[in-house]
Amino acid sequence: MSSGLTIREYDYKKPTWCPGCGDYTILNVLKKVFSSMNIPPHRIVIVSGIGCGSKLPHYIRVNGFHTIHGRPLPVAMGLKIARPDLTIVSIGGDGDTFGIGAGHMVNVPRSNIGIVHLAQNNGVFGLTTGQPSPTAPKGFRGTIYEPFKPLQVALASGATFVARTWTGNPSHMEFVIKEALKHVMAGYGFAFVDIIQYCITYNPLIFGEPFITYYRKREYDLQKDPDYDPTDIINAYKMAYMDGDKVPMGIFYRDTSKKALEVEFGLIDQPPGLMDIDGIDVKEILDKYM
Repeated sequence: MSSGLTIREYDYKKPTWCPGCGDYTILNVLKKVFSSMNIPPHRIVIVSGIGCGSKLPHYIRVNGFHTIHGRPLPVAMGLKIARPDLTIVSIGGDGDTFGIGAGHMVNVPRSNIGIVHLAQNNGVFGLTTGQPSPTAPKGFRGTIYEPFKPLQVALASGATFVARTWTGNPSHMEFVIKEALKHVMAGYGFAFVDIIQYCITYNPLIFGEPFITYYRKREYDLQKDPDYDPTDIINAYKMAYMDGDKVPMGIFYRDTSKKALEVEFGLIDQPPGLMDIDGIDVKEILDKYM
């Protein structure tokens, strides 16, 4: 049943990203998902960090919180605890999520708080002229490290929904993000989506091939494999390590046996951020600590 919400109701300012950037796809897909799921703009909060893609809250008509570098996850967690009645989406680049924010990427999922985190993964710090990010392949622009493994870390950290999609297949991205939101809104907890994209300015090629060509030849849709079971975490780990001729995309893992933090602790029924505190006497606390 349609509520009458259209994509245009989420329009705000015109983005200033480089023409061809994958961030446009993410922005447009989010608008489609929100409208198709009938989530009004005033019931959504998008929290971002610092980076090209982290400017997304400026370009969509929902509530936005633009945090400092690497901190979208803890801020999103705080918001969800205070207002569990709202739909909270955290979004950050590979530096935000796997560099300075790597500690939060471990600890926020293990709380199983009900937020969706979208990791914009293009292998570079595009905002600061293309230095290699934690997910860049070893040797790219002189990096000496093995690339960070987003899916493996999300699985090991306790995320109850783990998926991957890419900006060259918007319909697939729409499916994955919608499923992530459904998981969270059903009260099952933290959802992580690794979004493979490319930086058209600083990282347009993947091992010498154009980005679109490389992934179209190798995309392996897990949900089209009748033998794949996304409830099997061991199998999810195996798929997360698969690379080369096949690059798995889709929902790697989904656990609906657990409750989100906000459900487990009863925050849904009485959101802390909406509590009336006029009758609370803080004198005892002030006397104790001041």
